[in-house]
Amino acid sequence: MSSSKKIHQQSQSTRERILAAAAVRFSMHSYEHVGLRDIAADIGVDVALVHRAFGSKEQLFAATLKQTFHGEALLAAGDRTLSEHLTTELLKEPVGKKADQPDPLQMLVRSISHPQAGAIIRRHMQEDLLGPLSALLNDPADQRAALAAGCMLGIGMMRYVLQSDALKDVRQEVLSPLVARIMDSCLGEMGPVGSVNLARPAGSPDVPGPSPSRGSGRKEPTRCDRSKQPCEARGKSRTRSRTRQ
Repeated sequence: MSSSKKIHQQSQSTRERILAAAAVRFSMHSYEHVGLRDIAADIGVDVALVHRAFGSKEQLFAATLKQTFHGEALLAAGDRTLSEHLTTELLKEPVGKKADQPDPLQMLVRSISHPQAGAIIRRHMQEDLLGPLSALLNDPADQRAALAAGCMLGIGMMRYVLQSDALKDVRQEVLSPLVARIMDSCLGEMGPVGSVNLARPAGSPDVPGPSPSRGSGRKEPTRCDRSKQPCEARGKSRTRSRTRQ
């Protein structure tokens, strides 16, 4: 092996180690509380190597996000519908996950409010998830993609970050029909916008329908109906009052 090739491999190895350490740091701490020196110390290298490999903290964060969050891979549905695939991926239980392992959702949650990190996250989400997802959908494709991604992030936060009692320990087969229904609605797989197809997936719990309104066959209460005093009695009372005047 030539010396130049060996140096290149060592450089790649160092770069990968820096990315791995950065992913753990950014998963556990907010952007402003992660320093390049901390990352360098985690893998036992000089901070100058981190600067040489990535240039700046912003560039390292962008590279770490790209390495950790694979939006396009998330869309590889195979022979399943996209909503089924996204539902399965969203609710898939992490196997053997440790506290110090990289977590893309934690990276987003911890750093989205920082101006520089937030801009990097938005750009990456657009290029790696929203754009490719939008290309798979019917109009209004951009809105469908954004709503689907928003639902996924929200459900993920409630289940894995906030650990809502209603979601964290519920079996996947219970949640899947409910989440799939949300994905269907966003992605348009249950019909076009405005569709009245309200069939529920098999096994999903009953969901109360909308309250009856005008035109539903139920008579809307009048002002008299909402009063304890009958309309007829109220009318007679007003007549006697005018007579006395």
